[in-house]
Amino acid sequence: MNKELPKTITSRQLVRMLKDASGESKGKKFCFLIGAGASISSGIPTGADLAREWIREIEEDCSKGDFARWKNKVGISEDNVGEFYPKIYEKRFGHIPESGYDCIRHYMEGKEPSLGYLILANIMVKEKHNVVITTNFDNLLEDAIRTYTQEKPFIAGHEALADYVPKRSDRPIILKVHRDLFFHPFSDQEHTRTIQTAWVGILDRFLSDYFLIVLGYGGNDESLMDYFTSLKNRKQIYWCVYNPGEEPSNPDSENDLSWREHLWSKLSSKAQNILNANDFLIAINGFDIFMYDCYAALGYKFLDEIEKIKRPNPMHELLEATYRRLENINVQRKEISEIKRSLSQETSASYRNVLSGSLGYLFDANQETDIDKKDKIYQEGIAKYPQDADLLGDYASFLHTIRHDYDQAEAYYKRALEVEPNHANTLGNYAVFLKDIRHDYDQAEAYYKRALEAEPNHANTLGNYAVFLKDIRHEYDQAEAYYKRALEAEPKDANTLGNYAHFLITCRGDLKRADSLIRQAFENTDENEGTKPLLAELWFYRYAHYYEEWGAEAEKELAALLNAGAKSIGWNLAPDIELARKNRHPHIEQLEAFAKKLTEKA
Repeated sequence: MNKELPKTITSRQLVRMLKDASGESKGKKFCFLIGAGASISSGIPTGADLAREWIREIEEDCSKGDFARWKNKVGISEDNVGEFYPKIYEKRFGHIPESGYDCIRHYMEGKEPSLGYLILANIMVKEKHNVVITTNFDNLLEDAIRTYTQEKPFIAGHEALADYVPKRSDRPIILKVHRDLFFHPFSDQEHTRTIQTAWVGILDRFLSDYFLIVLGYGGNDESLMDYFTSLKNRKQIYWCVYNPGEEPSNPDSENDLSWREHLWSKLSSKAQNILNANDFLIAINGFDIFMYDCYAALGYKFLDEIEKIKRPNPMHELLEATYRRLENINVQRKEISEIKRSLSQETSASYRNVLSGSLGYLFDANQETDIDKKDKIYQEGIAKYPQDADLLGDYASFLHTIRHDYDQAEAYYKRALEVEPNHANTLGNYAVFLKDIRHDYDQAEAYYKRALEAEPNHANTLGNYAVFLKDIRHEYDQAEAYYKRALEAEPKDANTLGNYAHFLITCRGDLKRADSLIRQAFENTDENEGTKPLLAELWFYRYAHYYEEWGAEAEKELAALLNAGAKSIGWNLAPDIELARKNRHPHIEQLEAFAKKLTEKA
C-alpha cells in the first residue's frame, strides 16, 4: 500500500477533543458531516438499503437476461451497492420521477429524531460547533433543534439559499447539499455527479475554518467527494467508521498498521481518495452511542431523571406527541446504556479469558471502579499468590494513591521489593512515595536511580525523576533532559506530558508550549478513579495560568474533581500561585484554596 494512511485515535480521544474545544474555550471549532447512517435508529433506511430494495424490484420487472446485462454493465455487487445508488435510482424510477420522490418521502415522513440527534442539536445550540453539512433529505436534525431547544436553525435546504447562509452566526446552520425533502431532493446521476456551484463558496469558508467530524456517512456520494478532492484549503478530517464491538489487537492503536488498514478497508474508494496522512480514522459503535459519550463528556444534564416524567391521566391530546417523544428518548437512553455495558463486558471478557493466575486478579482489579471491591480483589489475589511482586506492588500503589493508607502502602512496597528487588515499576513508585509522603529525599533519589538501573527507558520513572530534580534538587537543565527522555520513551504518557507542561510554565515561562502539552495530556487521559489526581492538576494549571480562556470551565471541573476526592499529596504548587499573583490572577484566594485542597493530606 503506497499511500500513507490517516492516523487513528480512539472515540474517547475525539470526544475529549470536542470537550476541550467547547464551553468558553477559544480553541478549534468543529463542524459535522452527517450521512444516512445517523438516521437509521430513527427508522430511515440508508441509501444502500434502499438501493438493495430497488434492485430486487428491478429484477422482478425485467427479464433475467436484461437484468444480468444491466447489473454487469454498471458493475454492481453485493459489497458496493451504495456506490451505485444514483444509477439504481434512475433504473428504478427514471420513467416515473414522481414515484421516486414519493417513495423517499414515504420512508421519511412521521419519523422522530433519535437520542443522538437530540444531543447533536444541543451541541449546536450550546457550543460553537454549530454547522452541519448533510447529504440527508430528512428533517430529523432541525426537528430536534426546534423540539428540544429554544433555538431556531438556519436551514439551507436548496442551493438557491446558499448565498444567504450567515457568515458568522451563533445559530445552528444546516446545509443540505442534496436539498431538503420538500424541495425535490437529488437522487439521480445528473444532480449527484457534481456539486451545485452555489454551495462551493460557503463550503470553502466553513471547511477552512472548522475541523470536520464525519458521522454516519459512507462517502459514496460522487458530487461531495469530488468537491473534497479539489478542495485545497481545509482543516483536518476526523472520519468516524462504524465498527461495533471491535478493538485493536495492539493497545497502541495509532501505531497499529493492521488496525489502520482494517478501518481504511471499510471506507469507499471515493472516501479513501480524499483522506491523507494528516486526517484521522476513528472506530465508533454508532452515531447515537458516540453522541451519548459527547453528552456525558460535556457535562450536560438535560436527560437526568427523564425516566421520572410520567404521563398525566387524563392527558390532553395536544400533549400526546410530546410525551410519546420523551418516552422514546428514555427507551433509547436505556438501550444505549445497556449496549455500552455489554460492549465493555465483552471487551473485558475477551482479555480476561486469556489471563490466568495472578494476572487475572490484576486485570480484574484494574477494571473494577468501586474502590472497596477493588481492594477486596487485591486482597484475594495476594492471599492466593502472596509472593507475586506485581500484585504486591500494584496494591501498594493503590493504598498509596487511592486509599491514602500510607503505613500499609509502605509495608506492601517493602514486601514487593523483598520478592523482586529489581522490579522497576515498584522501585519507581516507592521513590515517589518516599519523596511525597515521607520527604526522605536522599532515599527517594536512591530508589529512582535503582529503578532506572533496572529499566533505563521506563517512561514513568524517567518522568517522575525529572519532577524530583526540578522540585527537590532544582537542577532544571537535568530535569528537562529527563522529561525529554521520558517522552522519547512514551510520547503519549499523560503524566509526563502534564508534568513537563508544569515545568515549562514555572521554570521556563513558556506558556505556549505548555498549553500544547496540556492539551495532549487531556487527549491521552481516560476519566477514572486513578486519573483524577492528574486531571485535577491539569485543570489547576488552566485555572492558574490560562484563566482568560479556561477560567469558568476550569473552576467547575476542578471543584468537581476535588469534591470527588482527587488528591496530589505533596505536589508543589507554590510556584504556580506566585506566578499567578505576579500576573494579577483575578481570584488568587480561590486559587490558593484549590491548591491547598489538592495537595494537603485530608
